[in-house]
Amino acid sequence: MKKISIGNKIYDVIDEKEYIRRAQYDRQMTEELASDTAVDPGDGYVYPVVNRYSKDNMGMTDYGPVLRYSNPDNFPNKEEYKAENIIDFEKPQAGGFKERIQQIAKLEEAERNVLISKDNIYNVAVRDTDTPEMQIFKEALNKKSIDILAYKPRFLSDYSNDVRVIQGDSITFGKLKKLATIFDMDITMSIKDKPGAVNPIGEELTAKINE
Repeated sequence: MKKISIGNKIYDVIDEKEYIRRAQYDRQMTEELASDTAVDPGDGYVYPVVNRYSKDNMGMTDYGPVLRYSNPDNFPNKEEYKAENIIDFEKPQAGGFKERIQQIAKLEEAERNVLISKDNIYNVAVRDTDTPEMQIFKEALNKKSIDILAYKPRFLSDYSNDVRVIQGDSITFGKLKKLATIFDMDITMSIKDKPGAVNPIGEELTAKINE
């Protein structure tokens, strides 16, 4: 696994050979790759995959048999695109375990910087028809004032389906636990007696139920 932080986004980094392999396997995958993937062709820079070529922006455009790169001389913040900034978890580390921990910390810091960006605030409608657990989840999500696209890498391949679930009116217990973990929420569950319960528990039991 290779990652790089460019601007307010974290990209998966692959080489040309791997990009071509994926694109040939499924041409529709090129659109998905354009959302969070960058290519390292070995020239010292990393190029985000883009659907439309522009001579004014750093990027790589797939034209079928040809991959076209754009690397403007005076592009702002060009230092961020240098291959030396790649966080490489595949390469054996001379520093061993300590260096690996430093890599993880570097990636977590990059992710934090992305997640606190307030560029595109996501707000989901809370409806009277929502189940109670869905209402409280939506309310919590809205209060976080997040750019949901910044969290896309945490969803892996389920992003589109899970966003549709968020916009729905009900949610399964398992999905609620998963989404809460993705969005850095703790969910607790409490069980206690109803008023006048027969054979009472006698106390309120509470437990954290997600990772």
